[in-house]
Amino acid sequence: MNDQQLTAFATTARDYFKAQGLPPAEIGNPYLMDLAEPVVYHYTGLIGINGSFSGCIYYTAPKAMLSHLLVSLGDLDSGEDTILDLVGEVANVLSGNVRRVLGENFLITPPLALKGEPEHLRTPMGMRPYVVPIRWKSYHAALVVCIEADHRPG
Repeated sequence: MNDQQLTAFATTARDYFKAQGLPPAEIGNPYLMDLAEPVVYHYTGLIGINGSFSGCIYYTAPKAMLSHLLVSLGDLDSGEDTILDLVGEVANVLSGNVRRVLGENFLITPPLALKGEPEHLRTPMGMRPYVVPIRWKSYHAALVVCIEADHRPG
């Protein structure tokens, strides 16, 4: 992944909150994730990527942040199903917005919403993910990007 592509993910994460009419999020400097200590919070929305790129993207956030985000968006239901829907929706919106930059062949799967620290959340073989830190209000979340250009003949 090159700097321009990584910047597209960081910009998309920052712009998500603005587009929702919410206070802006601060985006930290992206860094390579230590595979021995994956970045995962209470809830995670996972998106598979294929087409001109392959790999995955996930948005992960603590329960308190997602509950606050729901209230800020006008939804007073912060039950488990609603939080899972939200984390999947955020992952879907972020990856969909990046698609505008990376092109129509940046294909995304429907989101898979997960609770807890998934035991089987592993990055694709041979790929090292980047973490885009997100701070909104006093909460910390992350967009984890593990993609590479697909160079298969086609």
